[in-house]
Amino acid sequence: KGKILVFGFNPFYYYIVSLFLKVISSFSVLLMVYSLTKSKRTSIYCGLIFASSVMGLEVFDRISAHYAAFSIILLSIGIFFWVRATEKDFIKDTLVAIFFFLLALLGDPGSSIMVIPLIIIWEILNSYQRKLGKDYLKRIILRVLIICAFTVLLLSVISQRTKYFSSNLYTNHIQYAAQHLGSSLNNYMNSIGHLFVGWFIPIEEMIGISSATFIGLIAGYLLLITFLLQFILFLKTKSDSNKLMVFLLGWIMLFYFPNWITQEHIVIGGLVVGVSNRYLALSSVALICLLGIS
Repeated sequence: KGKILVFGFNPFYYYIVSLFLKVISSFSVLLMVYSLTKSKRTSIYCGLIFASSVMGLEVFDRISAHYAAFSIILLSIGIFFWVRATEKDFIKDTLVAIFFFLLALLGDPGSSIMVIPLIIIWEILNSYQRKLGKDYLKRIILRVLIICAFTVLLLSVISQRTKYFSSNLYTNHIQYAAQHLGSSLNNYMNSIGHLFVGWFIPIEEMIGISSATFIGLIAGYLLLITFLLQFILFLKTKSDSNKLMVFLLGWIMLFYFPNWITQEHIVIGGLVVGVSNRYLALSSVALICLLGIS
């Protein structure tokens, strides 16, 4: 409503806002990749790929989906500071990271909540890879507990003041998915597969929605197998490259889940999403990072 009051119905101004969000998102992804890889070249590649990619394009093209664009910006910057905290000012950078995570949760709690298991995965991988002292390990555990506590508090406030979590619809979707586990898993992996291959193989989609495809299904399961193999390799080698691969592949699958489980036409209706769909936007950030580091 606010944008209509300012811009009226002239699409030019809306696309200027979309372009601005795309630029800021690309820069935030660049910063995040730099914190993960310490490579200026790789981070620039990832920023440029994100700026020119059609992955999750709906979050910039559709006004109603701009919340997801802000989530990309806030979560990417938050991860930048979260990772940097172990190298520079631990307390200051951790607090800044938590601030950006909470802003993302405030704007899009359903999807942004997945940053919590994601950073826990990152800390577990780091702890396994490095020999951390007890004092340092305590600080890591403490900051994870702090962000979890703030998240629970924020979500409880949102739940009390809105109807965001009041419906039992999500419970019904989870029960349906559990009762039809095989078809539900195929449905989930098909959408992930479309993201995995849809940026270079054209997949027919209408407003971000597509029918299930064999190539999408195969690509989705190949991504899952790759994740498992990279995890096994990391356990053996403890290398930075394998750690980053596990982190990013896990990111792809984690961030699609809340968008998938809340949509009746996808979970029960059997539809899948295409590469440009807003529900895959946050997952696309990790895939673009994988393309940039390859």
